[in-house]
Amino acid sequence: MMREILDWTGVYHRATKIVAQSLGKKQAAPPHPLTLTWSDDEKIFRVHVQDDADPSGKPDGYLNIKEPSENIKLDAEWTILRSWMAGSQDRKTRNRLLRTKDYYIAVLGWIQTGKSSVTLTQLISSYLSITLEVIFFFFFTMRVSSISLIAALAGSSTALYLKSTPDGTIEASSRAVKRQNESGWNPPSNLAAPLKEVWDHVSSTYNGGNIFAFKNYGWDQIMANNGQINYCVRWESTQTVSEALRTQIEAKAQEAYDDWFTWVYGYNGFPFSNIKVKVVGWAVSDKSLLQGSTEGIQVYTDKDSEGIPQCAPACGRFFHQDGDYSGCSAGADNHYDQSLWISEDFGGGAGGDWGQRIQKSIFDREIQARPMTYMQHEMGHTFGMDDFYDWKPTGAGAFIMDEGLEIVDFDGWMFRNFWYELKQNRGW
Repeated sequence: MMREILDWTGVYHRATKIVAQSLGKKQAAPPHPLTLTWSDDEKIFRVHVQDDADPSGKPDGYLNIKEPSENIKLDAEWTILRSWMAGSQDRKTRNRLLRTKDYYIAVLGWIQTGKSSVTLTQLISSYLSITLEVIFFFFFTMRVSSISLIAALAGSSTALYLKSTPDGTIEASSRAVKRQNESGWNPPSNLAAPLKEVWDHVSSTYNGGNIFAFKNYGWDQIMANNGQINYCVRWESTQTVSEALRTQIEAKAQEAYDDWFTWVYGYNGFPFSNIKVKVVGWAVSDKSLLQGSTEGIQVYTDKDSEGIPQCAPACGRFFHQDGDYSGCSAGADNHYDQSLWISEDFGGGAGGDWGQRIQKSIFDREIQARPMTYMQHEMGHTFGMDDFYDWKPTGAGAFIMDEGLEIVDFDGWMFRNFWYELKQNRGW
């Protein structure tokens, strides 16, 4: 059974308009009807381009998108698509889906070249690592110049930059992306202007324009806790949790932190070379949900005002920003700085000084394989970084705090910027 879940016509129209404007051209043709359907029988997504009115008589276009295998970098995108099939309409998921314009341009390219079936891996790779060709359906093909794409080299401190040129060739260059033992504010020249735009925006809009008066950023928590972050997991689910899964969740939270903090280790006086992440407690609706040994963690069955499992407020930094945990039955050493709130019925994610909340089906995928798009995006909010729903920094490209899938240079430099400014203000 095929079921339509999204009309992509408007997406195509916006994508082609943006690229045409970047070339100083008017949009050459109206968009063709473009829809996405899901096949329950075949377990595929199918893109259908209705082109009955094409005077050339060319047939409609189809593209089947197969589910990716496990342990690949594209599970997050697949999860986003599946959330539409399930009817998820939360703003963050919708915006991230609609604004990944290059993805849809790649879809159109595959259809136009006559391909009928691709994997999501091939599809995403086609726009991440090759010269981007924009297809104005069956009318003409143009090559976009000055599109810079980044492919990180695994296990290296070097990034490879690919840039298409007007004659269709690709220029490549590499440079170090994380120089350690730096001091002062010295961003790369190509990022300086958009970083300033971001900081000016954040510093004028956060906390009524008084950004430094807020004292519970993730940075404040780390400094108060001597380089350690204590988590309490809020398990808003009736599913059981094995001891192995609990260990895996703690390891994944550590991994997500490491990806962010590699940007500040050794940078501008950051005093720690490793941030330790420790899960000190779990909040569940029933203790029997926690299988195996629970030695070393606090088990809470408290409920919030909506009846959702909650870690004891007496032990939470959000509730005791003065550091007074005298009412915590677990003891001050076992207080929690942030909650990792995993919810069955929550759409997408949310983040703040209190921690991160993630839809369980998304979290289930992200703990199995990279990228950790939602988890790391919400962590960014914990450390003061903004969403970009209503504006874009000039020339920043795709980055995880906007519609990107992974932490890139621009995210890392925004992260450094927050540390640099807070360090000066706090006297750290």
